[in-house]
Amino acid sequence: MCDESTFLDDSFQPDILTPKAIAMRKIEFICADVKEQRDRGDERIVMRTGLTVDDKCLKYSNKTYLRLEMDLMCLLQIYDLLFNDKKSTKRELFYERKDVYRNQGVADRCLQRLCTLLEETRANLNILSCSKGILRGPVSFLTQSIGIIDGKTQNILLSEELSDCSIINDARFILVIEKESSFQKLLDERFFFFMPDCLLVTGKGYPDICTRLVLKTLVDKLNIPIFGLFDGDPHGIEIFLTYKFGSSKNHSESSDAFIPDIEWIGVFPSDSTRFPIFPDQLLPLSKLDVTKIETLKSRAFQLSEIEICHELEFMRDFGKKIEIEAISGLGNGYLAREIIYPRILDAFSRRTCTNFQF
Repeated sequence: MCDESTFLDDSFQPDILTPKAIAMRKIEFICADVKEQRDRGDERIVMRTGLTVDDKCLKYSNKTYLRLEMDLMCLLQIYDLLFNDKKSTKRELFYERKDVYRNQGVADRCLQRLCTLLEETRANLNILSCSKGILRGPVSFLTQSIGIIDGKTQNILLSEELSDCSIINDARFILVIEKESSFQKLLDERFFFFMPDCLLVTGKGYPDICTRLVLKTLVDKLNIPIFGLFDGDPHGIEIFLTYKFGSSKNHSESSDAFIPDIEWIGVFPSDSTRFPIFPDQLLPLSKLDVTKIETLKSRAFQLSEIEICHELEFMRDFGKKIEIEAISGLGNGYLAREIIYPRILDAFSRRTCTNFQF
């Protein structure tokens, strides 16, 4: 690993300011500026990427001295990755200097602060995500580390490495399922016998950044539609909005992690009255649910998601919420046959104005 003297070495002078070179220059300035402040004996240290103190600067006092040391260590690790053209995961960065960070959460927060300060995504800083998302379907990836990974025969853990792979694809669309349990139930019910052209993906609940980034890359590379199936409750709708527009927190490290083309096909709150669901399968709204509905409605309105606004109003007035299990529990293959198949068929018909058949 490079040491702090590397930051002050003028021998590295790239002819073209690539994104990597720009990030390195920012780090070099930060470290030189912090050293100058320390040499002067400043009581308060400001970490910034330019001489003007703006909203993105980080400030440290004697009480936050340890935070400064951890942020500097994280910068040192990032610079080493860029300088040596290496890649690492957040987990690897933590274990590399476990003595400094103490736990993974501290390391993650350091990285988040620095991504915001540098105005760079983690991917631009050569830091990979460890995803919890999985994929299954008619697609194969040619990876450098493992070789060919065939999605027809095994579940594939989504990783940023897949974004740079050669892909052999026979799928015609992607379907994102909110829950792993629903994902597995579709596999158990021989979903691909019914819909062999589908790439089935789950983010196992709230999707991590890596899952969203890989999905975005797949949609762009394969040029196929993407649909989403989520619980008809405030949490499920929030997850859909996260896939489509990114996190409402809007951290720099996740600024590209959204899929604007994803289309919501259910489960809609209004599906509560469209299917023969027993009343005990519908859950009452809590006070927190009602509050979340109003927050989501405001965000959906700002994003011009009028259908979501209507569904949120229905849920609030109806006083109940519906989960995917309420539909899938109606019978073997019911979810695929009565919701997934007809709604994707309708979506293709609207896109192509032809009679599409699977």
